Amino acid sequence: MSKNNIVAKIPTSLTKEAIHPDSRGETMAAPQVEPVDWTLSGRDSDAAIQTLLVTIGRGKSGKSLMSKLLIECARAANLPLRATDADPTNSGLKDTHADTVPVADADPQTVYDHTRAEIERLLAGNASTLLDFGAGNPTITTLLRELNLAGLLKRRGKWLTLFCLLGPERGDLSQIATFLSQPNLEDARIVLCWNEGLVPRGREMAAFDLYVTAKPVVEALDRGARLVRLPRLAPATRIDDLGLTFRDAALGQANAAGQRLGGLDTQITAEWLMRLPESFAPIADWLRFAPIESLLQDLEA
Repeated sequence: MSKNNIVAKIPTSLTKEAIHPDSRGETMAAPQVEPVDWTLSGRDSDAAIQTLLVTIGRGKSGKSLMSKLLIECARAANLPLRATDADPTNSGLKDTHADTVPVADADPQTVYDHTRAEIERLLAGNASTLLDFGAGNPTITTLLRELNLAGLLKRRGKWLTLFCLLGPERGDLSQIATFLSQPNLEDARIVLCWNEGLVPRGREMAAFDLYVTAKPVVEALDRGARLVRLPRLAPATRIDDLGLTFRDAALGQANAAGQRLGGLDTQITAEWLMRLPESFAPIADWLRFAPIESLLQDLEA
């Protein structure tokens, strides 16, 4: 496979627009990429389809941030999504979304049994399910080895979506290789998400240049994965500490204790939310269960 063929798979929202800063702060021409046709067809043109969503990544990769964002989008759109915080050592989801389902303890068998029960509920019900595991938790890989989970869900008219949060590190790329090595992923939807918050300011796009054509990425794209980027959100930690949703933070709302973001961080968060539809455009048809646009009402540029 030639490099030209590889680059052509990168969606427009991942190009550096016309230019991007290099390491010296100068500018350089970016390759021109043909837009990808993400026209909806068949079942994907229907209303939200129930999805089993699993966030994947190393520690501090942005899994919980992504999980919170998707839960919030589903809630704002009044679409049913049942979320499980499967990391008892870091129960941040419940601080923002009180209806998040906790796991009793961190024992691997407990997490495994809980996960099976949640999947059974998804198969029998009409709500999507999000599972937010701790870094290195083997539950989902165990299940993928035990059965064709993606195929089972597809036969029931549902989907398995694996959301891989990545930084510009070789260890992050190994996450892709790990899941590519699992059997029965032909019917899974795999999202590769570059997290700009994991790189120094000003180097967000350039930091990932070398990894776009790395073997694990190329193989994932060949198998139908889609590539998106999560823009940096500077006040993410502060929003998390305050227990605010992203939309409340962007609107300057206070938490139960009367605390809110400062004016600058409020505006930064609002502008971050408004950038998300373009960033996630390549998977808009996969996110019918949690449309990003549902958070944009009443926001001002």
